[in-house]
Amino acid sequence: MTTSKPTAGRQPFRHDARRLDRDEMKRIATRQVRIELEARQEKNAAKPVNPAMVVTGILAGIAFVFSVMSWLNESTQDKIDKATGPLASGITEMDRRLTGRLDAVDARIDRLEVRVEKEFENVNAKLESVNAKVDNVNTKVENLNAKVENLNAKVENINAKLDLVLKRR
Repeated sequence: MTTSKPTAGRQPFRHDARRLDRDEMKRIATRQVRIELEARQEKNAAKPVNPAMVVTGILAGIAFVFSVMSWLNESTQDKIDKATGPLASGITEMDRRLTGRLDAVDARIDRLEVRVEKEFENVNAKLESVNAKVDNVNTKVENLNAKVENLNAKVENINAKLDLVLKRR
């Protein structure tokens, strides 16, 4: 057998112990759980990141973006040219037809403007003629008013003389 020193209290793994008591099992289980938790925390703990790796990652991202942009620029321009070629010719044809229509409309508007100008000139001439006639009528009315005033003055003189004659009698 072994020549070890006797220790105080129960020892969990004594060669003569047949089973562990409950308290000892709880301590072992809690110790095992604590060890597992510490291992998980160490595993999940934030490890310091090397700045060179960060810079390398950023530069790789920028290079990727530039490569994608240059690829899109090259392939997209060809696709746009293929897709918009018929559209451009259609737009040119439509523009030509629309320009012809607009030119025709402009010519019609010009003709209408000439007609309207002539009509306005005729209307203005007629208005001037009417104004001249109205001025003649006004002149005649003023002459008539002057004659009426002259006649009224004579009538008032006659009335005044008649009043004097009537007063004397």
